[in-house]
Amino acid sequence: ESQWWYYFLLLLLWYLSSLLQYIHSLKHFYFGASQVTNFPEFLTVSLVDDIQISHYDSSTRRKVPTQDWMNEVTEEDPEYWKRNTQTLMAHQQWFRRNMEIMKQRFNQTGGSLELSFFTESTLIVDRKQINMSH
Repeated sequence: ESQWWYYFLLLLLWYLSSLLQYIHSLKHFYFGASQVTNFPEFLTVSLVDDIQISHYDSSTRRKVPTQDWMNEVTEEDPEYWKRNTQTLMAHQQWFRRNMEIMKQRFNQTGGSLELSFFTESTLIVDRKQINMSH
C-alpha cells in the first residue's frame, strides 16, 4: 500500500515539474522623468523571465522588440507594434500630466523629478503556440 503513494507522488512531482516549463513572468517597467539630463522623458521596458523583450522611449516614440523571437510572435498581428506604441504614447501623456501635478503639489519649480512603477503577471504558455528560446 505504501508503494502506491510513492509512485503516485513521483508521478505528481514529474507532472508539476513539467508545468514549470510553461510558466513565465511578464514585467513592465515605466519610468517618467522631468529635467533629467541625458535621459528620456518617458521610458518603458518589458521583460519575460527577466529578459528584455521590448522597449519604448519618448525620444524614438516607438515600441520596438529587443528579441528576434518577438517578431515571430507578432507575425499574426501586424498591428501589434503600432497599437502598443499608441498605448504607450498615451501613457507618456499621463506621466507628463502627473509629473506636473506632483511639481505643483510639492511646490517644485526647478530641478529634476522621477516617477516610476511596474506591473508583473504570470503567463502560462502552451509550448505548441510559442517558442520562447533565448
